[in-house]
Amino acid sequence: TFILEVRKRYPNLILNVFDLPSVIEAAKSKISHLGDKADIKLVPGNFIEDNLPDGNDIIFLNRVLYDHNDGSVESLLRKIYDAISPGGQLVISEPMAGNEKPTRSGDAYFGFYTLAMTSGKPRSKKEHFKMLRKSGFMQLKFLQGTNDFVTSVILAEKNK
Repeated sequence: TFILEVRKRYPNLILNVFDLPSVIEAAKSKISHLGDKADIKLVPGNFIEDNLPDGNDIIFLNRVLYDHNDGSVESLLRKIYDAISPGGQLVISEPMAGNEKPTRSGDAYFGFYTLAMTSGKPRSKKEHFKMLRKSGFMQLKFLQGTNDFVTSVILAEKNK
């Protein structure tokens, strides 16, 4: 659904979706109405085990990192850095913990959520920036939403 909305707004982009095989199978039915005009490449894989397709100008992660532990996140960020073209960007959109104005309800909700999932944790902007720098990203920008615990956005650029 997300990639179809991107395609609607930016019809000249070459789009790739990299996700688990079961998600890719579901995505095939969502784009089947495009027929031969499908300019969306669906790539099944597992970012923990597989490398990402390379040559990307932008990689977008929507509510991905907080579901995973630090080691998996650091590995994924290194793979993303390698898969992005020089000057390309990573866009992270997800709930952020404890930023300038932490919210008890938001931090508690996602803390309990990840506890129940037995993996991951909500991270602050500072924690994200530290992991991004460790992965090679240097130009970082935080775009604060109206409710950080629902979602905030970080832009990370790979040096040219």
